[in-house]
Amino acid sequence: MQTGDLDEVKVKYELRLLDGTVVAKTPEGGLQFYVSQEHLCQALPRVLKTMKKGEKATVTVQPRYAFGENGREAENGFPAIPTNSELIIDLELLSLNPVLDVTGDLKVLKKILKVGEGIRKPNDGEVVWVRYTAMLEDGKIFERKGFDEVPFEFVIDEEQVISGLDRAVATMLRGELSQVTIKPEYGFRNEVKQGDMLVPAGSTLLYEVELVDFTKEKETCEMTGHEKIEFAERMKKVGNDLYKIGKFQRAAKKYDKAIDFVNEVESFESGEEKLVKTLRVSCWLNHAACSLKLNDFHGAIMQCSKLYIGGLRHI
Repeated sequence: MQTGDLDEVKVKYELRLLDGTVVAKTPEGGLQFYVSQEHLCQALPRVLKTMKKGEKATVTVQPRYAFGENGREAENGFPAIPTNSELIIDLELLSLNPVLDVTGDLKVLKKILKVGEGIRKPNDGEVVWVRYTAMLEDGKIFERKGFDEVPFEFVIDEEQVISGLDRAVATMLRGELSQVTIKPEYGFRNEVKQGDMLVPAGSTLLYEVELVDFTKEKETCEMTGHEKIEFAERMKKVGNDLYKIGKFQRAAKKYDKAIDFVNEVESFESGEEKLVKTLRVSCWLNHAACSLKLNDFHGAIMQCSKLYIGGLRHI
């Protein structure tokens, strides 16, 4: 795995002039920082992004990517770097903690502390079991879950935990341990009481979370007709709950998912067909209601037209 802009690295380096004079050096155990901090000089983060954990390199740096016309004054017991000096860096990438921008807006960042197993991650609607410690930026713990006899359980994308935690866990592998930084937009916008502690409004939250395990949702082709109906009804109920709290876009996604499981009436037994048709109609109408709330009038018409296409004529 190569290094990215957001990643946390631990690096050991020695910086010297062409005549061998050492002008900067890390402690023996290395120095930890984020790549995006542009530590030392412009060249260092560029070089790090080409390296893998454990790799060593010797790099010659032209003045424009080092300290340029300004040079650098003597500091930390090391001599000054003259103007327009070409430099040599002996470099070792000791450790790498990858950081993922979960939401794409830098408001939920996941730093991987221990890599998980396999390649599969939890999907929407699947049950996950986790252990987590939640704290404020100053380190004050306000919640711990899953450290008793059994891990804490919740369902992905069903509003059972704060959005930032939900979305971060959905990116994790089984056995992964990560530190998740969550801005208030995906946490608590208002002051809330968590256990015996008040979490102030607008707080940035830190979660250290381990994904212990998760269920694998059955594929549609693996389900019986009864199981498909049960799943669709559950998705519809989640959609209804989201609609009631004004989350119309997310509610519409749940209605769509419900319909995906009951879309082929022919695959059900004769006694189930009427229930399936009723379920499909209610999900189409509910999705249309969401579209209206979102001022998506074309979307509402499309949902209602499905009633005619299906030969149901319930409008």
